[in-house]
Amino acid sequence: YGQFLTPEQIDKKKSATEAVDLFDDLLGFTALGRGPNARLISNMALSNHRSCSEAKVFVQGKPGRGINDMKPGQIAAIEAYADDAFVPDRYAGQGDCGVIVIWLRKSTSPTSHAATALRANGYP
Repeated sequence: YGQFLTPEQIDKKKSATEAVDLFDDLLGFTALGRGPNARLISNMALSNHRSCSEAKVFVQGKPGRGINDMKPGQIAAIEAYADDAFVPDRYAGQGDCGVIVIWLRKSTSPTSHAATALRANGYP
């Protein structure tokens, strides 16, 4: 009962300059603000919990990040849960205002390895 954005869907959103821009097609959420002050909130939370100010954002399963703390090109996938009743168990009790789970892409930069000389037997 969540909504999901795959890497392919994220890559198609070429005009997204901030992570919050990726939510323009997701139903059930409202994006408020830009830059470091940007936030998302579940529309259901707006009507049911007037004290809500923003959805809880988890990055790599850990809480405490803002929606624009990462760039769209760093994001591999997004899970968005507007209704607390459908939030996965690992985020239970934290979804009154909605839950956004962001998974980051693995680094594609090559890692440098020290040159290893091979011996006559083919082993270093």
